Order: sequence, then structure tokens, then C-alpha cells
Amino acid sequence: MSIFLPSEIDGITDMSYFGSGRKPFSDGMEANLTAYLEGDYTWEQGWRINLVPWKERTSLNDLMTALLIRLHRDHGGNTFIKNLYREISKFPKLKGRDDHQGARDHFYMAASTAAGNDLREFFTELRWNLREEAIGQVGTSLAKQATSTE
Repeated sequence: MSIFLPSEIDGITDMSYFGSGRKPFSDGMEANLTAYLEGDYTWEQGWRINLVPWKERTSLNDLMTALLIRLHRDHGGNTFIKNLYREISKFPKLKGRDDHQGARDHFYMAASTAAGNDLREFFTELRWNLREEAIGQVGTSLAKQATSTE
């Protein structure tokens, strides 16, 4: 989260990560997401492992960081991130550490609600299988959002 935090603190204009500022750091992280999207990887090969297959010694955390950076950039900046974490906190606990489907669905639903748009197409591009119930819940949440802002 240190990539987003500097813009929230008065007087801080950038971050430093091993000599890189925010832009080079973000670009490097997003290169991992691009490699995943352009490669022939499945969800299991890209999101259920410790190290990504396309770059030795690159952690799954880097792929998740890239996902957050992309969503932040495309869907409302820091407001999106704040809303994302608010939405995540509303979900019940997952069935366990291996409830990958539940984790995917919760994250998709939280991100879509935080963005105010159904991000199904984006998550489908990421090769995340989503349950029909999750897709339906996003539609319901977005309809409620639209009604409450009218």
C-alpha cells in the first residue's frame, strides 16, 4: 500500500523503493500483469503459486500489487482503494485458506462495487472464473448504488 500512501500525507510527493520512485515501481509491477495477460497462463499458474512462472524470483505479491495499481489507476485512484477495502471488510470469512473461488468472487464483487462498475470483463480477461451468484450480486449492489445516488 506504500505506493498509494504518499499522496495521502501532506508534504510527501513520492515513494522510494530500492532507489525507484512511484512511476518506475508501478511500471515494473504492471509489467508482471502484462506478462500474465499476454502469456498463456491459467489462473492456477499465475495466482495459486508463490513465484510467477515468467520471471524467476518474482513473487505472487508482485502480481497482486500490479492488479491493485491497475485498478487504482483505472477506477478512481485513492477513493477506489478506500472503497475497495471498505467493501472487502463487509464479506463473511472464507471457508478456509483453500477457498480460492470464494476469494476470487469476493475480490471481484468488492472491486466492482468500489469502482461503481461491473468489472466482470476485466476479471474474465484475467482468467478468473466467477460464480453466477457473484455476478448477480454485483448487479444488485450497483443497482442499489445507482438508486441511492439519485
